[in-house]
Amino acid sequence: MKGFVEWWGGQLRECLPPSWRGRGQRGVIVSIGRDGRLEESVLDEIVAFGARKAGKLSRGWRRGEVRLALPEGGALSRLALVPAAAVSDAAGFLTYEFDRLTPFDAAETAWVACPKEVVASGAGTMFLIVYAPKFVFEKALLQLGERGLIPVGLVGRDERGESVEIPLERPAARPRLALRIGAPVLCGALLAAPFVTQAVVMARVDGAIAALAPERMRAEALRREISFYTAGQSAVTHERKNVGDTMGVLKALTETLPDDTFLTALTVRDRHVTAQGQTREAPQLIGLLEHRAGFVDAAFSGPVTHSADTNTDAFTITATAPN
Repeated sequence: MKGFVEWWGGQLRECLPPSWRGRGQRGVIVSIGRDGRLEESVLDEIVAFGARKAGKLSRGWRRGEVRLALPEGGALSRLALVPAAAVSDAAGFLTYEFDRLTPFDAAETAWVACPKEVVASGAGTMFLIVYAPKFVFEKALLQLGERGLIPVGLVGRDERGESVEIPLERPAARPRLALRIGAPVLCGALLAAPFVTQAVVMARVDGAIAALAPERMRAEALRREISFYTAGQSAVTHERKNVGDTMGVLKALTETLPDDTFLTALTVRDRHVTAQGQTREAPQLIGLLEHRAGFVDAAFSGPVTHSADTNTDAFTITATAPN
């Protein structure tokens, strides 16, 4: 198919005016001697020309600038019929059949196939195969390779004596070492980036926690001390609510009872208060304890007896201490 496209393109170019066809092939054609080598003087001129043109020969030569002219008889040709079903892949078909059509294997030659005519019966298309065995131009390729030159084609003549160019496969550019190494490394880095980022963040957090460890230990020690000191107060407050505040009871009685009243006995048990004493105002004691001191259920637990010697009343009062 490639050969057919090239042939068809050539036919279209022939239909254009000469001024529109362009310059044709660029570059130089170097003839191969009968010994298969190139003249050293010619190679030196090509190298000098390329150096003047681009500074760096390997970058200055464009595709199509160097071709090798095969020696007389270096190019062979023959016609081959490609079935109609295989015309779309004529190159593949001819590659497979090459060792049957020629004395050589396809890998041992450089060749090109051009469609010539379609068989009237519709059986297929006749292709002209022009080929050159590699031993004819191998030495010339080595000479060019030593100078950093890679030819793009061979120029020979077919059975009619017409000039035919046989394209040469250019060696595939090897990926640069940095690209071969960098691409897998970059892919690995992209896959590992989330995990690395998470690890970095966790490391920073751990570092911050470690930096705060002394302050945390001091804070915990202070908290334990505060808990120790407040626990006792809390226990006292709790017990005070359960059993009563003796000092509070004494304070309430002292502030509430009249000045001429004094106690001879006081018992506080589970907030139940029992007070014994003497006073000149016994009837007022119950009201004072309940309304002024906040005692509950205040009452005399026994008879109030009057003493004529001291002009006082002896009493015993029970009550519930305030919260």
